[in-house]
Amino acid sequence: LRNMRNHGGKHIMLEKREKPDPKIDEDAREKIGLFPCGWCGVEGCRTEMEKRSKKAPVITSSCEYHYSGMQYGRAIGSSTTTPCTNVPIQCTLC
Repeated sequence: LRNMRNHGGKHIMLEKREKPDPKIDEDAREKIGLFPCGWCGVEGCRTEMEKRSKKAPVITSSCEYHYSGMQYGRAIGSSTTTPCTNVPIQCTLC
């Protein structure tokens, strides 16, 4: 589960840039949708981020691949081993 953001993020990035993704078929591409889940890559999961003052945000999700141990502060930056920064963002309307 720990690496699902990177795995899903790669598929989402390729789909949004209309690049070929040899790892998935056309049926799977259709499931990505307009607002894909950052963990499983499929549209339909609900992820929420509650920002608390001076504390790391609390992230909840209905996705079965949600990694509750994710440390937001570390996840927001990329590294050589974890290049994806596929993290929930705060809605500017909330």
